[in-house]
Amino acid sequence: MLWFLPWLVISPSLPLLLLTVTLPLYDLRYILATDSNLFESVIVPLQFLPSLIWLAWQLIQRQLIQKQLKQNNNTAGSVSK
Repeated sequence: MLWFLPWLVISPSLPLLLLTVTLPLYDLRYILATDSNLFESVIVPLQFLPSLIWLAWQLIQRQLIQKQLKQNNNTAGSVSK
């Protein structure tokens, strides 16, 4: 799962850095071996959801900014004509 770590040097991403912090929660699988339901229903979401939500939020933010820039460029182009 740490295959993306070298890419963080090239393109830093805070949500993926957060994922590297939460990945050690996977080791709880061995401690909670008798209660796999707890691991699947609580630990796995704690491990991945914060990063996934943050990544989705960044994606939506970027799309909104691009849309706004496109509208501003269209408005500026029609005003100068």
